[in-house]
Amino acid sequence: MTDGDFIVVPILGDIPGGDLDQVGQGNIVGYQHVYKAKIGKGRFFLRARGDSMAPLILDGDLLLIEPGPQWNNKTVVAVYMGGHVTCKRLYPYHHSAALVSANPNYSPIIVTEEMIILGRVIKIDRNLVEGWQA
Repeated sequence: MTDGDFIVVPILGDIPGGDLDQVGQGNIVGYQHVYKAKIGKGRFFLRARGDSMAPLILDGDLLLIEPGPQWNNKTVVAVYMGGHVTCKRLYPYHHSAALVSANPNYSPIIVTEEMIILGRVIKIDRNLVEGWQA
């Protein structure tokens, strides 16, 4: 592999607790090098915070997001709702949706207000080096 085999992808902030204004305005908090053949339609990363999606997604994981508003049932998505960005599994219904955590200790969120789907998680980058800090 050579440097030309990689692409630099921006990390736009943390999820949950991120702010859509930061994501939308492109306030980049870092970069991640990704092998070009593995980038797919991903355009930016968000860093996972908390344990609501464990064991699938762990605190500190980088989530590669493919932007777009429409995804199928059970897709893991990044959404903006109620002034916050969060990552959950989407269960759309006729006039509503539920956002479900992977961790059974968290109750599903029934969407009762406007929700903007930023995109779906297409790759999870996890640093397995003990003691590594972002």
